[in-house]
Amino acid sequence: MISIIIPVYNEEKMLKERRGYFSVISKEAELIFVDGGSSDHSVEWVSGLGHLIRSVKNRAFQMNEGAKAAKNDILLFLHVDSKIEPEAIRSMESLMRDGKYAGGCFRQVYRSGRAALPLDRLDRKYTRACY
Repeated sequence: MISIIIPVYNEEKMLKERRGYFSVISKEAELIFVDGGSSDHSVEWVSGLGHLIRSVKNRAFQMNEGAKAAKNDILLFLHVDSKIEPEAIRSMESLMRDGKYAGGCFRQVYRSGRAALPLDRLDRKYTRACY
């Protein structure tokens, strides 16, 4: 199984909108929400969806704390405003388990037709970089 680490800070609105989505993927992976001291109701919205860890507000630190708490050896770091389809989770797990790969990345796709940056500025730095 895969552990999905999701750093959270004042994400109540997005968590409310995506509660159904997180409920679906929680059947495919261990979800670990790492709250960085939210002052809104973010913590309440993740209740029942996965593990909640409280941390200081620092995305890198939050992700590291989530990785330490993960029960699985395959980790996926996901922002609360991003989605990964359940089929992709299953494919990733299958590919990682066969021993051919030690890691990987996904490319971001904008489905709404509205990119965060003007299209002429979406270059390799934002759309193809795998670290």
